[in-house]
Amino acid sequence: MTIDLADPNLKIITDTASDGDCLGPCPARELMDYVLDNNGFAAINGTYFETGAARRNYYFFPVYNSRLGVMINEAQLKWWTTGPLMVFDENNKFYYFPDSRDFGSVAKFESKYGVKIQAAIGNKPRLIENYLNWLIDWEVDESQMTGKYIRTAIGYKDNKIYLVVANKATVPELAIIMQTLGMEYALNLDGGYSTALYYNDEYMIGPGRNIPNAIIFAKKN
Repeated sequence: MTIDLADPNLKIITDTASDGDCLGPCPARELMDYVLDNNGFAAINGTYFETGAARRNYYFFPVYNSRLGVMINEAQLKWWTTGPLMVFDENNKFYYFPDSRDFGSVAKFESKYGVKIQAAIGNKPRLIENYLNWLIDWEVDESQMTGKYIRTAIGYKDNKIYLVVANKATVPELAIIMQTLGMEYALNLDGGYSTALYYNDEYMIGPGRNIPNAIIFAKKN
């Protein structure tokens, strides 16, 4: 699925089920609920999250809550292990930070670039940076390396966002797919039973289990 960032009526939204940081158990929602709340026309599931009972639906990665104007898990931005971050301003301009520490904070970003943040999401592993396959072995566990499951990714090239779902693929194979598609940047998203892709009033894939965050695309008017 392709989303044109040049569309002046496009609004990009990252939304979370929790209105603040949550260590678990945490709330989660069906992708359709995020779409309805934000009047979206397209959406995809977001980050990895815990599925065990004690910390169910907890996720480590920073996600900007566009509704509230709050970066959930902002404290994680200071760690080099947090990894990359994709960011969009209110004019739908795309920003990519290979290291979350380079982003710093919402305040630092808005001051440096003279814009207002609209959406942001981090996840690992990174797949593509500057058109190159940048998958790092130590960021990939055994299941990601060898398991052939439904995989999900978000990519950017030519001022467009690409939402990609690959069936029966490992994460290294997903990186190859994104490079073959010519992505300039791409991040792995959660997959498997979390996979859900929505477009124009229907699910293209899923839904599976409820998810704690999502990426939604809506019209401003």
